[in-house]
Amino acid sequence: MRFFIKKRNAPRYEAGELFFCREAQGRQIADRISEMIKSPSEKEGGAVRFQCQGVEFSFAAFGIEDEGEARIYARQELSGVQGYLRNLETVYGNVKRHLLYTIGQCGSVVRVHYSFSRKSERADREKILLAENRMNEILKELRGVRTKGGSALAGPDGRMIPDENGNSKVKNYLPLLEERSQEEGTEEKAFLKEALARRKKSVMQLRRRQIYTPLSLPVIETEREAGRRTKHQICGRAAALLTVSLYSECLLGEGMTPPEAGAFVRDIAGRFRAEEFFSPSEKAYLRDSCPDPRTQIQFSWQYENLYVMEWALGLFERLDWPENICSVEECAAKIREFCSLEEFERSVSLRPERELLDAADLYYRLHWACRDAAANGYPLPEKVLSEAAAERRRGLFWAAGCRTAPGETPGKKSGEMPEGDGWDQTDLTT
Repeated sequence: MRFFIKKRNAPRYEAGELFFCREAQGRQIADRISEMIKSPSEKEGGAVRFQCQGVEFSFAAFGIEDEGEARIYARQELSGVQGYLRNLETVYGNVKRHLLYTIGQCGSVVRVHYSFSRKSERADREKILLAENRMNEILKELRGVRTKGGSALAGPDGRMIPDENGNSKVKNYLPLLEERSQEEGTEEKAFLKEALARRKKSVMQLRRRQIYTPLSLPVIETEREAGRRTKHQICGRAAALLTVSLYSECLLGEGMTPPEAGAFVRDIAGRFRAEEFFSPSEKAYLRDSCPDPRTQIQFSWQYENLYVMEWALGLFERLDWPENICSVEECAAKIREFCSLEEFERSVSLRPERELLDAADLYYRLHWACRDAAANGYPLPEKVLSEAAAERRRGLFWAAGCRTAPGETPGKKSGEMPEGDGWDQTDLTT
């Protein structure tokens, strides 16, 4: 963001800005600009010059795939603007995160310079407006962002996102969607329409909540590929989750000892035959005479998975957005209304596979957004409790029968299911 010229008092008015674009070669940018402009132009390598109504423009493009100093310059400028954004303090966390994603997708920097002969104040203003509009038109076609005044960033509409003080005229900025994902260009038999449509639906749902996820993320299983859990399995998993959640609540909230907490949940566990459905990690936790606080907290989050199981069984009409934790009291009460696992199973209806996969796909991408932001030091998505999102993704992947380990799907594996119906093996990679 160092390149900026503005000469007001000289015979010629001069100004300069930087564009940050996706193409990785300066010549590609120059070719595209030449195709866009209708005025006669001069082009040499990554540079284009032309005139428009008395304003002289010069565009010099540098890409990270260019050679020599051009490559060095492009990388330095892109790294510099990322550093600037990382250190920028602003209340607009979503805007900052999405702008960082946009810059991260860029492969080139364009130095834009324009000038004109000064006449009158009014004429000069008109020329500046013409130049700004022309730059924004070109920027829109390049799908990039630009500097504005040397100390702010702006989109193709010219509005700041944000300025050096963290103020932003754009409150709901999102990176542009990829024009076409890699999978959409492959054979239909490899990536079915169902999975692609589900992914696109999830991406658009998240965009409406100002959360960016790339179309390049993998698709999940289709109805034909997934192995949805049976109603019996999901009811049993709900019983196991209720038991370990209540046990953790007794330890953390009530200050009970492990023996006291075990005695408290014994009736629930017995009534719903939870012992048959515990995973190895759950068994180890319940048998630990002195579980550490971190493990207790980890298992207390299982109420979120219980909520997912109860939704899958029709006990909740919809999954609320994970802005807050689920209603612990309501989740516990739903199952405790029944006298036994058999009554519980008879009284509920399992949702269709399509609904489970739709929810699993959405939460997979939401989980990615939270995890990727944290890994890169970006602001987390607003109005999302990341721990709740991660746990619900686990429950949905398990219930829908998505992969329980990379490359494995419950409904397609041979041999016996792991203890706990593969709960501990649920794949949470993003």
